[in-house]
Amino acid sequence: MPTPSITVNPEEEDYPPPKNRPKPLVSLPALSIQTDDADETSDSDEDVMTAEEEAAARRYLSGGGQTEQRRMSSLDVYLAQPQKVAESMIINRRRSMREEEEAVARIQSGELERQEEEARQAKLQREREEVQRAREAKREHKQNADSQSLSPSPRRMTYRKVGLGGLSKERRKKLKDIIMRKAKEEMQAERMKEMRAREEYLKSVVPSVNIDGLDEKQLRELLGSWHLQAKGLEEQRIELTERIKKQDEEIQELTMKLLDTKGKYPKPILRKVTKKENLLARLEKLRTLNAMHTLKPSCILKSVQRPEASHNKMVNGSLENEKTSS
Repeated sequence: MPTPSITVNPEEEDYPPPKNRPKPLVSLPALSIQTDDADETSDSDEDVMTAEEEAAARRYLSGGGQTEQRRMSSLDVYLAQPQKVAESMIINRRRSMREEEEAVARIQSGELERQEEEARQAKLQREREEVQRAREAKREHKQNADSQSLSPSPRRMTYRKVGLGGLSKERRKKLKDIIMRKAKEEMQAERMKEMRAREEYLKSVVPSVNIDGLDEKQLRELLGSWHLQAKGLEEQRIELTERIKKQDEEIQELTMKLLDTKGKYPKPILRKVTKKENLLARLEKLRTLNAMHTLKPSCILKSVQRPEASHNKMVNGSLENEKTSS
């Protein structure tokens, strides 16, 4: 088998590598290697590179004069990103509970401020009502004095206008505010009760565990118990879901039966229609009433024709009496 021959052009000149390294585009920090025997209390002003930065700098410096600033690889990008630390579900649950408690505290503080504002407004309203009552008493006293001076009319009766249900507008507004405040308090109490019940249930289902000082065998047993507990809870969830699904199907069937028996569309309200016999009797009654109210012929007044007045007419300079023929 013939071996391939390599021909070298003797005219080509061998260019020696450059002795001076080109300046980098980005200034690099000084490299420093810390050994195990190095003193821990080193100078704080000295810039120490991390392992990733040192590796990137070495790759850059090993390129020679023919390479420029090297682009970061996907590994360098991944290592440069901050690593996310997974938080525990218990911490998230406690954080959500803390946020809900803070929200309830803010609501309560806002409610206290609103109550103080309402108390201040009520005080101002009472003062205004006292001034209004004094003015009304003065006006009534003046009206009584005027009525005593004049003779009162026995037929004139005055009525005092009252609101719906015998309450004025102010009383109705105050009653509405009281009802709304009571409803808000009940809603807040119910919400706090639900939060406490949920917290107690979570504490009973997921108790707090201290894993400090446990060996591998104990940790395995603990994880196994948690796995069995999660499996049981999943079975309960599936059972409750199936039960709710069956109840929904039963409700749907009962609704369909009710619509079949009662009818899909509501029955219209029928109006009362008079029968033919009743209509004929009514017409006969109207005819008799009209006959009773008719006038007799003797009562009808006779019409009298008035004779037209004679008009004097000038005929050939003389007056003539023109009589109209009847």
